[in-house]
Amino acid sequence: VGVARFLTSAKPSVEIQIIHAVNFVTFIAMFAAFEYLLTGILALARRTRHSILDGVWGEIGAYAVFGFASLTMLPLELTTPDLLSGTCMFAAFGALLRLKHGSAHETRDAIVLGVSLGLGALAKSFMVPWAVVCLVVLVAATRSRALRSSLIAAGIWAVIVVPWTAVLTHAAGRFTFGDTGRLTYAWYVNGQDVPSLGGVPLGARSARTDTILPGVGATGSAPGTDPMWFDPVRWSSTVKPHWNLRDQLSTLGLLQIFYVQNLMPVLFFILLIATA
Repeated sequence: VGVARFLTSAKPSVEIQIIHAVNFVTFIAMFAAFEYLLTGILALARRTRHSILDGVWGEIGAYAVFGFASLTMLPLELTTPDLLSGTCMFAAFGALLRLKHGSAHETRDAIVLGVSLGLGALAKSFMVPWAVVCLVVLVAATRSRALRSSLIAAGIWAVIVVPWTAVLTHAAGRFTFGDTGRLTYAWYVNGQDVPSLGGVPLGARSARTDTILPGVGATGSAPGTDPMWFDPVRWSSTVKPHWNLRDQLSTLGLLQIFYVQNLMPVLFFILLIATA
């Protein structure tokens, strides 16, 4: 978004249009990353006996699943980094698949893996631990055969992630690669001061403003057209996550319902194919 605003010299009044343009471009990039993954899958399918993906109908099914998932679970109207993290995940999976089965261009695919994991971490902080999982799995799956590729990917990932982690750690005064997980857990598992319910974080309120307009915050000279989301950590300093088994089980139950509802058309589509 920052790059797009810089290139277009956009004013705050056209920020919404700029963000949706970025979303569309990112969707095209995600489709290209899916193509990169799919070509690797189809190459493996051609070497596998009786593979249901080896043929035209296999490709049609793959595109149908991608189209459904991308347009329902990562919709273009959602102005969040989901499309960018999805792009990076498709690219990472495509690179991992090639490296696992002996790529003819190992160095190139290792670079793709490192860059996609690094950019993904800048998009969403959960991809930092997820990248560690990917790299460990790659080493375990290929052992010494692709150790060089694993080191290349890990090195590129570290070059991207470590400086950003250092900046965040310095700003926070403690080690962190992003507080998204901490805040999300406190908000949506513990139910503390959930922003989607329309409330203003406690850090932006004061006794003086609450006596006039309860629940309204005064952010002063804070930057951004929406200061609450420019730096949510600043305004949510009082939000502290804590482990609660009941909260955790309740959240898992809600997630199960969400995924079953969203994936039901895909499951029905797979059932039709199996029946045919």
